[in-house]
Formats: sequence, C-alpha cells, structure tokens
Amino acid sequence: DGIERYCERILRGKNGGMQIQVDNRGRQVKVMSYRKPKAGKDIYLTIDAGLQKELYNLFGGRIGTAIFMDPQNGEILGLLSSPSYDPNGSLVDAMRDKELPLVNRAIMGVYPPGSIFKIITSMAGLESKSIRPDTGFVCAGKLDIGKDEFNCWNKDGHGYVNLLNAIAWSCNVYFYNAGLLTGADKLTEYAGLFGLGRKTGIELFGESSGFVPSKDWKRQEKKETWYPGDTANFSIGQGDLLVTPLQIALMVAIIANSGALIQPHILKRIGDRDAPDFKAVSPKISKEDINIIRQGMRLAVEDPDGTGSRAFTGKVSISAKTGTVQLGPGIMPHGWFVGFAPSENPRICFVVFLENCGSGGDMPAEIARQAVEYWFGKHKNDQKI
Repeated sequence: DGIERYCERILRGKNGGMQIQVDNRGRQVKVMSYRKPKAGKDIYLTIDAGLQKELYNLFGGRIGTAIFMDPQNGEILGLLSSPSYDPNGSLVDAMRDKELPLVNRAIMGVYPPGSIFKIITSMAGLESKSIRPDTGFVCAGKLDIGKDEFNCWNKDGHGYVNLLNAIAWSCNVYFYNAGLLTGADKLTEYAGLFGLGRKTGIELFGESSGFVPSKDWKRQEKKETWYPGDTANFSIGQGDLLVTPLQIALMVAIIANSGALIQPHILKRIGDRDAPDFKAVSPKISKEDINIIRQGMRLAVEDPDGTGSRAFTGKVSISAKTGTVQLGPGIMPHGWFVGFAPSENPRICFVVFLENCGSGGDMPAEIARQAVEYWFGKHKNDQKI
C-alpha cells in the first residue's frame, strides 16, 4: 500500500523471457528469441526517517495524525497516522480493530476544522475589505443571532478584541461578527483558494476530498435556506465543513510561504533523476493580508494568554493556530494545532491532530513543540535552516 503501491511499475521493472523451439519429445531445439529482464528503479522519498520516528514516539499510541512539510516546495518530511499496524501481522485483526489502523488519517480522515478555519475567515474578511486589522468587536461571551445564542469558548468574554488578538485568543464572537460581515459566499470562495474541498494530488491512493458547504449546495441538496446562523458556524469551522489534515497542511503552507499554492509530495527522486518539478501557482492573495494573519499566529504562541502558548520555546519562534472541535454533549472534542517555524523565515510547517483529546492548545501543541525542537536541533548547522 502507500507509496510502494503508487510506484509499483517503477519499482518492479520488467520480466525477461525466452521463446524456445522444442521437438515432439519436448526437447529444446533452439532459442527463437530472448528478452533480458529489466531491473526496477529505486525511489527516494522526502520523508525524514528521524523525524518520522520522533513523531511515533511523541504520539505514544494516541489516535490522530501529524504532517510536517517544507512550505517552500511541498516536500513531506514526516507523515504519521496513528495507530498504525504491523505489515507482518494479521490483516483480519487490523480490519476488526475499532481504532481503524488501516485508515491513513492524514489523507483519508475527514474532520471539522474548528477554529483553525478562522485563518480562512480572517483572509476572506481582509481581502473583501469587510474587516481591517484594527476592526474590533466586544466579546461578552456570547452573540445573539436572531433567536439563537452563539457562545464563545470563554464564557466570561474577551472584552474588546481586534483581529490580531482574535487570532491569538481564538475569540469565537469576533469571528461570528467577521463572518457575518464577510458573507458565506466569500468564505466558500477563499476556502477553495486555499485548497479545501478537493484532493491535493499527493502520490498516495485513497485521498479524500473533504467538503466545503455553500448556499447553493444547501438549497439544492437539502432544500433548505441558508441562515445567518449557518454563516456563524461556518466562520469558526463548524457545521457541514469537512477537511483532511493534508489539506490543512497545504492551507498553513500558503500562509507560511506568503501566498504560493504548492504541491504536497513524497517522491523526491526516481533512479538518478529528480521527481517531476512541482510548480507553485499563486492564488493571488495579498501578501500584506497574509502578514497580518502571520502576526496573529505568532501572538497565539508568544502571548501568555494565547491559546497556543504551550508551544512556546526559546529555541525557535513558532507561529500557530489552535482548534478545538465540539462533537456534542459528553463527547471529548478533537484537537488541532497547526503552524510553521521559524516565524520570520518559515522552513517547516506542521499539522498535529488528535481525536478526542480536548483542547488543541494542550497535547497537540505539546507534541508539535517537541517535534519542531527536534527538527531544528537536528538541522541547527544547516545553512538553509
């Protein structure tokens, strides 16, 4: 499975063979033709074996996924789906396992993004001029929309909040307001610009597309009207929106590299030739607006009140966004922690996702911090880093 299946023809080569003339007793008379066998080609991957092992150790059997990628060229440096399975073990046992070890959560798993989608809401609002960096709203812990009440995760409220603080503190009320001003159509449009709702094209089978809702979809498929409450939920990554962790890695990479839509890939070289070049195509997003979001993501880690402060380290500057996905009463939320490092000249971006772990700012942030420290410790003498 995986990359070996994708590159099967390259790895296997071609069988040789002979056509032989025999007599009526089956004895060889002569060789009619001969074809030499062709050896397959070696493939070289972008995966860093040390980082991959470190991620397995950090996860400790927890359920989820982690992706580490070079945001400049899309090289996948680490890709973990946990729990995994023993290829030499029983396939039947793996199929019966309730923790679904045969599912590659990095590319097959689809989940609500929760608050990490506020990156898209911020970008859509800034690009459409619906909000500015200094646009502020008062968070009193909730917002009434029609007859419904929409809560912030901070029940006491955040007080007056501008965009940078809203990203750092992940204020729901701010993004409810920002989303309502921006509109659902723009949220759908910018989700698409950042690669959500479609396959990335990585060299692995079974990749899911995820799903980005729209007003037209709800009217045509559900025969229902799109309400302001739908926009509010959409703005904070809840509702019908579904993403894969790899799509989120691409979204973060676009922020890290200031607007280039790159191609995530695992194949680095085939034989003595480099794998096909992956051209970056800019989705025409303002670098100035991206820089504003990057500032907010940096505050999320460096501000003591930031939701990602657990990832703060004196060894390398990390910029990030947390996400906590509410699943219903009595069910532990999923947690996201996504970002890049260093903050000023990003050389690595990451996604850490844990199922039913609680806040994304807790264990996912801790795992990301330790993995980033490992990576930069290993490459401290690398001039590119």
